Amino acid sequence: MVGWVVAGNAGETVATGTLVYFDATDQEWKKVDTDTSTTYVRVPVGITQGAGTNGNSIGGGGVLIAGRDTTQTGLTLGDDYYAGSSAGVLSTTESGLLIGRAGDSATELYVWPVLNPTFLNNTWTGTNIFSGNLYTVILSIRAIGNNESSSSR
Repeated sequence: MVGWVVAGNAGETVATGTLVYFDATDQEWKKVDTDTSTTYVRVPVGITQGAGTNGNSIGGGGVLIAGRDTTQTGLTLGDDYYAGSSAGVLSTTESGLLIGRAGDSATELYVWPVLNPTFLNNTWTGTNIFSGNLYTVILSIRAIGNNESSSSR
């Protein structure tokens, strides 16, 4: 693994290579579930580099936020991987959250999560309705990008 890894505690049992989000309320990493927008919209996401259990630290250094992940198996070279419909699982089926692209082997994933607001628009009902609008989301992304650009100069 090469990239940004943060240490942290699991909020439930997670295996190595699980897709997780940071729950700011509990200060723990939990499995991303595409049926619940709060698990991947406006929250940090990443891939566990080791296993962990509820309330205990995640092994392997923690969670890879961006970079090269080598904890996966069975990837198809060059395919894009998204948050899957099962909690904590990656999928090649397009969802609102692109996680990354498979690299040079079946175990290598280049992780750089990207939220696709146009895909998400009008996809939820009930308590999970996307309440923002595309213009607001684009402005937020631009503001984040501008802050990162200016700080790296």
